[in-house]
Amino acid sequence: MQTGWQYKDKNWYYFKADGAIQTGWLLEKGTWYYLNADGTMAKGWKYVNKVWYYLQNNGAMQTGWLTEGGKRYYLNADGKMAVNSWQKVGGKWYYMDKNGVMQKSKWISGIYYVKDDGSMAVSEWVDQDRYYVDANGVWVKGKTKEA
Repeated sequence: MQTGWQYKDKNWYYFKADGAIQTGWLLEKGTWYYLNADGTMAKGWKYVNKVWYYLQNNGAMQTGWLTEGGKRYYLNADGKMAVNSWQKVGGKWYYMDKNGVMQKSKWISGIYYVKDDGSMAVSEWVDQDRYYVDANGVWVKGKTKEA
């Protein structure tokens, strides 16, 4: 009886100890994989229980930053795509919109500004030096730059 990973008909499958085909989530040697209802190993974006995940070409669940189609996404340690939320990564804050896309060069909630690299501006002039944001990244209303 075959068990473990098997490559058949141009797809990867995982066979359990009893010979049955694994479906759903699989934790193998510290790495998460997702196997579709037909047992094939998932790759790319996968929507599971109302949450988006990304499975790499080798089937491994992605965590951290992902750039695809010119857009940046952040996948939490549990693999869930961050949506409508701020994420602190490497000591900087980033905002992901409702589609999970990192925002850049724009105002968020009318008081925070994210720069070209997507990080929240802090203690600096932004938006063509027209506005100032404090140490918490909040716009200081009425503050003007002295000539």
